[in-house]
Amino acid sequence: MKKRNVLVYLLTGCVLTASMSVGTTTAVHAEAATTSAAAVEPGTNMYAAGELTLNTPASGTIEGSDDYAWYSFTTGAAGTEYQISCLNNTPGSNLLYFNIFDEMGTELYSDKAASNGLPCTITASDLQADTTYYIRLGISDMGTRDYVLTVKDPTAPAPEIISTGEELVAGDSMYNAGSIPLGKKASGAIEGSDDYAWYSFTTEAEAGAEYQISCVNGTPGSNLLYFDIFDEMGAVLHSGEADSNGLPGTIITGDLQPDTTYYIRLSISDMGTRDYIVLIKTTKEDNKKAAAADGKAAADAEASTTKAE
Repeated sequence: MKKRNVLVYLLTGCVLTASMSVGTTTAVHAEAATTSAAAVEPGTNMYAAGELTLNTPASGTIEGSDDYAWYSFTTGAAGTEYQISCLNNTPGSNLLYFNIFDEMGTELYSDKAASNGLPCTITASDLQADTTYYIRLGISDMGTRDYVLTVKDPTAPAPEIISTGEELVAGDSMYNAGSIPLGKKASGAIEGSDDYAWYSFTTEAEAGAEYQISCVNGTPGSNLLYFDIFDEMGAVLHSGEADSNGLPGTIITGDLQPDTTYYIRLSISDMGTRDYIVLIKTTKEDNKKAAAADGKAAADAEASTTKAE
């Protein structure tokens, strides 16, 4: 499923929380901004930086190690925690670097985004109120990187989500994941360790439901097929694997929140190909079938007893 997609909404994955005062970093997961991509032109230097709108991702491309994309954003009230997220949207590429600077050009934070379909996010809790900060994106080789950048202010209202993910068609990141309705199967193929198949599903409104996420590795004699479940913040909740023996690998979980979207990433660790089938359903569907079968068996038994009498 090698393909290039236009990203139109953003979540979070690997997150870095940094403190300028103590100089420490901690890996955490944070809530993401979600919205349609904005047409903001980056600058080539700090003074010409493109102005970002909070909670609205901007996308673009970097071409080579001497190319930089500069953006700026202005903070609001004091005490706000901002999340600066960057997605490397070029599958199989090297790292994408991003740095945060103050108005004096002093580097405050830095991080790097891998091409694994998840964004990397810096969480900054010590930015000054009503102050402009600057973001520089760059790479260290002569390739190209497509990227999506967002600065999230959790106190500001998030714009409407617009997703280009197609039903039952895999995306190449969690931002354009194809949706799978409960009880339906999605199928496809993964080609190599730098290829990913992303899907999403939404739980039912009723709380307390138990869900079964199953994946079949449809390539006989192949190595394992891996699948992971992520929440809307990019945190890994469950992981599973499917052998090539014709049986599905299955995750059964009862800890998913109602009326919430979750994400599935399928991947392999070699340069081969895997055909796959994914199915998500609630276990109550099986319970209904079992209850119906039990009811039919009881009715048949009663009818047999009545006939004998």
